[in-house]
Amino acid sequence: MIMKKNKKGGITAFKLGIISLFLIVSIHFYNQIATYNKLVKEDKAKQEEIAELKDEISNVKVLLSKSKTQEFIELIARDELGMIKPKEIKVVDKVDTDIFKENK
Repeated sequence: MIMKKNKKGGITAFKLGIISLFLIVSIHFYNQIATYNKLVKEDKAKQEEIAELKDEISNVKVLLSKSKTQEFIELIARDELGMIKPKEIKVVDKVDTDIFKENK
């Protein structure tokens, strides 16, 4: 293929094609960088979530091991179920909360 030279120094079809190709590649490259950055952020967030879940799992394992002890069972029975030992007297202190609300 023989190309004719433009004597006036204008843009030839070949130069226009090269510029268009460069522009298309540049846009595609920019989109790839944006996608990569988005994926890096998502990966970091997922890694942090994994670390938090591992901490939560270890806390649950500790709680599970404590739940098998007599002290833990007694603590739950007293605090959450309101149970008392024989020969103990349960004292309930009723506080008038309306007094505190008026002072605020």
